[in-house]
Amino acid sequence: MSVLLLLKKLFARLFFPLPLTLLLLAVGIFLLWPRNISPRRKTAGIALMAAAALFLAFGGIFGDVLLRQLTSRYTPLDPAALPERNDYVIAVAGNAFYDAPHLPRAHRFNDKMLLRLSEAASLACGLEQRGLPYRIVVSLNHPTASEEERLAALHAYFGTFGIDPEYVSLIGDAQNTRQEIRAFSAIPGRLLLVSDAFHLPRIMLLAKQCSLDALPAPIGGSEAPTAPGVLQMVPDAGNFASFQTLIYELLGCLEYRIFP
Repeated sequence: MSVLLLLKKLFARLFFPLPLTLLLLAVGIFLLWPRNISPRRKTAGIALMAAAALFLAFGGIFGDVLLRQLTSRYTPLDPAALPERNDYVIAVAGNAFYDAPHLPRAHRFNDKMLLRLSEAASLACGLEQRGLPYRIVVSLNHPTASEEERLAALHAYFGTFGIDPEYVSLIGDAQNTRQEIRAFSAIPGRLLLVSDAFHLPRIMLLAKQCSLDALPAPIGGSEAPTAPGVLQMVPDAGNFASFQTLIYELLGCLEYRIFP
């Protein structure tokens, strides 16, 4: 990872809900720390601590609801409804790969990546049933595992679905979503972009900026909303995690709009 990319990620993390909340609390405590302080300083310290508490409670209560607004933007892609073409490219955004030789090759992916690969395999099988040609291109970066090892793991995984290895290729050096889309843009054909539903708005924004012929293929995001109740008004760590995911994706979209 380049120094510039690392600095950008560190800067963005300061605006994540938890670091921002801790920062507000720290500044609030600093302003209230001395015994003899001015009324203005005392008011500012109390206001910052109250803002941190409200922000924490807001994310803990409404995180899932807010994230669902993002994940519901795109519906699952049905390969049976796709028009007949001979240039479909199933492009899979990357996630974690385990450089663990003791694991079977087909099991060297984290849960998110397995879901993305499963969706890609489902699309491939649907296109194959219709007799439509396709290719699968997977972005999978790793600092230590060789490209040959990562590609062998992909071949092993898709082989469990009966997909020929010659249909599967690897993009092994993309370090972020922008680099993935740039790599995908060099591939001729109609892209079916596979990723988590919360991640696809950011991917599709980049695809539009690159004038790509692409369709979103989301994973998740179609679950029914939770029925309102008293328990839903109690702050919850899961809600706060969803809130952090939302902030991360919105920051990414903001970056792409400012720096296209």
